[in-house]
Amino acid sequence: MRLAGFYHAALSRSLSRLPALLPGAQHRLADTSAVAVTIDDGPTAKGTPPLLEALTQSGIAATFFFTGIEAERHPKLVRDVVAQGHEAASHGYTHDDLFFASRETVHRDMLRSLDAIEQCCGVRPRCYRPPYGRINPFHMDIATRLDCTLVLWSRMPRDFDTRQKGAALLENLRSVRGGDILVLHDNASTLGRLPALVHALARRLRETNLRAVRLSDGGDR
Repeated sequence: MRLAGFYHAALSRSLSRLPALLPGAQHRLADTSAVAVTIDDGPTAKGTPPLLEALTQSGIAATFFFTGIEAERHPKLVRDVVAQGHEAASHGYTHDDLFFASRETVHRDMLRSLDAIEQCCGVRPRCYRPPYGRINPFHMDIATRLDCTLVLWSRMPRDFDTRQKGAALLENLRSVRGGDILVLHDNASTLGRLPALVHALARRLRETNLRAVRLSDGGDR
């Protein structure tokens, strides 16, 4: 059990450091008294409502990186997220890995996602996170041309890994530090787990006197 916990913690640290290898993308906040809680992949019919309730109960403001296709399937949930004070951002339209795609394909997917999310909630996203955190360095300027900040992360507890036991996952959450951009996931793999994780994170933030902020409120670094 201890060996498994060490493995998951080491893997989480490794994945959290990868975004720093891509210059030009935001992976931390300038404000070291704050943490940005970001949530990828949604919205989902079963996962997003209880997640929103947990965020409200915990007093956490988050940034939701929606996929365009899921936003179109659940437009009311996108509106609910924004109405409750959270930020809508883009995670691409189809969630396909476009690392080796043409510039035209990447541009079309990104633009389609921005249009879809704006149509749902009336707010055009200003942040973009590529699916799987993978983007060809020669495509990074596309986000800038679409008036978006390219955002990755500095802390990934791997909540989507169903092999990871709850204790190991909670321990990964305890490693959150000021200035972190934390990434969680609203998808089938995390269904039923997210509310508890949000409450655990809220306790950690209180213990360390850290604030949860939306990306638009936290600056860059």
